[in-house]
Amino acid sequence: MKKPHGFSSKSLVRPILGIGILIVVVVIYNLFNRPNSSYVEHFSNNNADVKMFYVDWCGHCKTTKPGYRQFMQQYNDTQVNKKNVRVEMINCEENETNAQLASQYNVKGYPTIIATVDGHNYVYANSDKSAEGFGTWLKSLL
Repeated sequence: MKKPHGFSSKSLVRPILGIGILIVVVVIYNLFNRPNSSYVEHFSNNNADVKMFYVDWCGHCKTTKPGYRQFMQQYNDTQVNKKNVRVEMINCEENETNAQLASQYNVKGYPTIIATVDGHNYVYANSDKSAEGFGTWLKSLL
C-alpha cells in the first residue's frame, strides 16, 4: 500500500529547527550590538546627575534643604573629575511628571538623594546634611 503524499511531522523538523536557530541568533545579535542606556550615558553624556526628591510638608526635607541648596549652588553645571555635574531638587507633589520620576527612581521616603553616575544609581545614606557632606559623597562616586 502506498503512503499518501503530504506533510509529515519529520518533514517539518528541519524548517522549524532552522527558524528557531535564526530567532536565537537575532536575539543574541540584538543583545550585544545595541548599546544600552548606561553605555550611551557613559560615553555620550559623561554626566553625574544628583537629585533630591522631597515634599514640602516633610520635616527632614526642611532641615536638609539649606545644605543641599548650598551644594547645588557649588556643584550644579560644573565639572568634577571630567564629569559634567547636574544637581536638582524635585518636589514629588508638584506635578504628575515629578511623581512619576520619583516612582522611576523607586523613592520610598523623603528626602531621598540619588546620584546617577555611569548608569548606576547611588543613594545618599549619610547623616551629614551639609554642602560639604554632599560634596564629599559626590566626589567619592566620581
